[in-house]
Amino acid sequence: MFFRFLATISIVFGWATFFLLGAYIDSNIYRAELQAHFSIGAFLTVIIAWTPTNVAVLSLFAGTFGGLIREQLIRMSQEAAPQPKQLIGRELAGALFGMIVYTLVLGYMLLSRKNPFAVTTETMYFQMAGIISFSAFFAGYWSDIVWKGMRRNLPTDIRRHPIL
Repeated sequence: MFFRFLATISIVFGWATFFLLGAYIDSNIYRAELQAHFSIGAFLTVIIAWTPTNVAVLSLFAGTFGGLIREQLIRMSQEAAPQPKQLIGRELAGALFGMIVYTLVLGYMLLSRKNPFAVTTETMYFQMAGIISFSAFFAGYWSDIVWKGMRRNLPTDIRRHPIL
């Protein structure tokens, strides 16, 4: 129980930290510096603060947080029926579904716009981080429902394996 509490606090702190780094560090400056000459500091700053990579980490945090909260609510429920055996935990499922949400939104942006991340702005970051984090949280929270919906479109031999 203490481990789950500590993990939940760590994930919230990690999400807030990455959100603030993405919001307040202008990665365009460091990306231009990387094009002129390579430096490890600029490279790490771009990895942490550039909108697509930063939001990927945010989606992992948000999906995992959703899975942790759902698992905790199920454990706290007095009326909870015995749960069927799972191959992976809700936390990992939440992280995976958070990344699926991120991939879908990123794919849409890449298909709908020409070079959408050439110059990133604060407005773009806040919109993308908010939408993806919110969606990833709920995909992690309701990972069993998302998986059931996805299973309908999978080949029959994969449908037999109960992941969630």
